[in-house]
Amino acid sequence: MAVRSFQYDTFSLLLHWSLTILIFAIGFSAPFMDHRSQNGLIVFIGQFHIIGGYVVLGLAVISVMWWASRQVPPPVRDIETGEQRWMKLAVQTLVILLFLSPLTGIAYLAAVGQGLELGPLKIAVDTGLGRPALNWLSLTHHVVSAALVMLGGAHSLHVVWHHVVREDSLIGRMIPWHRL
Repeated sequence: MAVRSFQYDTFSLLLHWSLTILIFAIGFSAPFMDHRSQNGLIVFIGQFHIIGGYVVLGLAVISVMWWASRQVPPPVRDIETGEQRWMKLAVQTLVILLFLSPLTGIAYLAAVGQGLELGPLKIAVDTGLGRPALNWLSLTHHVVSAALVMLGGAHSLHVVWHHVVREDSLIGRMIPWHRL
């Protein structure tokens, strides 16, 4: 089945792949957030995780503004309506999770009085929340972030399935060197 699919513009591709790479890099740095120490490398990786969260949030805002200012990509004509609805729902859920993941992390850091330190500027507020509320914030951030990575992985597998099993050109929408 030949799929004639819309190709995203270069800026959309840059946003997509920047977010993808950054989210996976942040995911690999997550285990170091629980082991703050005096070790310079551990501290650097922890700060990368925090700064990366702010960057993901900024890129998510830019992405939504960019896509809202353009025509929504037309649906792929050769894909059934039901599958198109699921694809649209998955993308909308990914966008929501792109906002929730960094926001829940920022809320947790603010609640424990930690945050982003840029020289004399410290972005954090000590809220005085008790341990149960802090545990809930931490768990919420972990669950939302895990959902983001899992849904992103499912999204990737779906595109690969189209390429390998259906042998259509859907993958050409987001991979610059695989143009239709």
